[in-house]
Amino acid sequence: MKHLLLAGIALFFSAGSAWAQPDSAGYIKTLSGQARVIRGENVLPAEIGQLLYPGDAVRTDENGSVGILLEDDTLLSLGPNSHLNLEDYAFNPREGLLSIAARLIKGSLAYVSGAIGRLAPDKVRVATPDAVISSYGTRFLVKVEGNR
Repeated sequence: MKHLLLAGIALFFSAGSAWAQPDSAGYIKTLSGQARVIRGENVLPAEIGQLLYPGDAVRTDENGSVGILLEDDTLLSLGPNSHLNLEDYAFNPREGLLSIAARLIKGSLAYVSGAIGRLAPDKVRVATPDAVISSYGTRFLVKVEGNR
């Protein structure tokens, strides 16, 4: 009986920490070469299936490329030597929460819009050092050159 009580307490506290975890924005669908995910102070090697959260950054090395599938079926593809910050992401159509905000610091990004681009195109924003791109249910490719 004592063991059952301890197991129940452990389950309660571990579930509480899972509830505190923010909703994921998506995951790494494809990976070639080397890439990493920066989450706060942590630098993690990128892996297929790895969840991504608002606030994460993804960086590819000179031989790397990453395909990201967001929860609304938006596709983001990063080429070699790229750095993308996923600044904000929300996908809860029932509550009217729809938002994608990303910043391409350097490298290349191919974008194919998903549900957010169709339902709320004004809520899609991809910034570069020189411009801001809003997507209206479309696809685009952008490249930022230089040592930024």
